[in-house]
Amino acid sequence: LDTINQVKQMSLKDALESQDVHAAFITTENRNHEESIRKFLEAGKHVLVEYPMVLSAAAAHQLWALAEQKGKILHEEHIELLTEEYKQLKKEADGKELVEGTLHFTGGSLDEQRFAFSS
Repeated sequence: LDTINQVKQMSLKDALESQDVHAAFITTENRNHEESIRKFLEAGKHVLVEYPMVLSAAAAHQLWALAEQKGKILHEEHIELLTEEYKQLKKEADGKELVEGTLHFTGGSLDEQRFAFSS
């Protein structure tokens, strides 16, 4: 494989087997996340995966259990937390008391196959 930005690329097989690879950042299509996470956890690697982690709650629970069993970190990243809008919202809420409430969705249930967990 080629070098990108002075970093030698490696195959998935090599990454899974390498003692020099300690963690994986998974940014594939949503439907591929579960298989990739499982492979890296089974290989003893920490995993950072973009949202959504997987497409079902059952799969998420299985993978969390596997990560715990292996003593590895499994982290789901929400990229929206890095946006300027989120930073502004956080700044506006800083020091204020937030009132507990209920969030109502008016658009109907989410399609679990397209948007991860059911609502």
